Amino acid sequence: MLRPNANIERFPNLDTLDVASKEVALNLPSPIPFDEWSLQLRNLLIRDPNSIVGEIGIDRSYTINRSRLRCSTDYQLHLFRYQLLLAAELNRPVSIHCVRSAGLLVDLFKSISLPEFPPKVMLHSFTGSSDSLKLLLRLPSKGDRLFFSFSSIINGDRSKSLEVIKAVPDDRLLLESDCASFPQIESNLIAIMNIISYAKSWPLSKVAHITFFNYKSFLNKL
Repeated sequence: MLRPNANIERFPNLDTLDVASKEVALNLPSPIPFDEWSLQLRNLLIRDPNSIVGEIGIDRSYTINRSRLRCSTDYQLHLFRYQLLLAAELNRPVSIHCVRSAGLLVDLFKSISLPEFPPKVMLHSFTGSSDSLKLLLRLPSKGDRLFFSFSSIINGDRSKSLEVIKAVPDDRLLLESDCASFPQIESNLIAIMNIISYAKSWPLSKVAHITFFNYKSFLNKL
């Protein structure tokens, strides 16, 4: 199992940032030691055999506390890789968050051997291009394990989303509300169902049937 590299810094460019961003960094709590964090994660997964790993991933846009402070790409990738390997070891599906990092994601997937790759992987609220989708699907053996999920919050106003949704294989398409507010969940699901219906030229009943079947397939519940 991969262990952390102490030489990978969270904020390697801290000296180049503005005073406010440095202040944010200085006031962050200390990271949980890797041995403690990884043990907690492993124990939680073992305690709940129905749980998946995620949402995990890489984000090259997110800043901390509205500053210019970001975790380094190397730091994110290192921990992300560990989580993928743990998911494979425990035979758990994975939910992945990926923003402005499609190329890095493809490279990371390529670098992991098939026995160390999770059984099922969902790209949550997928914002990649059609080309990124094709690259991922063409990954030998691993492409068959990938699912692509869409939400009205993230994908509703993107014209390219219709093209990408249309290109997703029918048996790998998922939908989600992508919100934590219970009253909004149903309306968000209906909204993304309508978007998928338009993109795929399916009636809503077919959208519901196929995505529910795919959901069970993703969770190995068939």
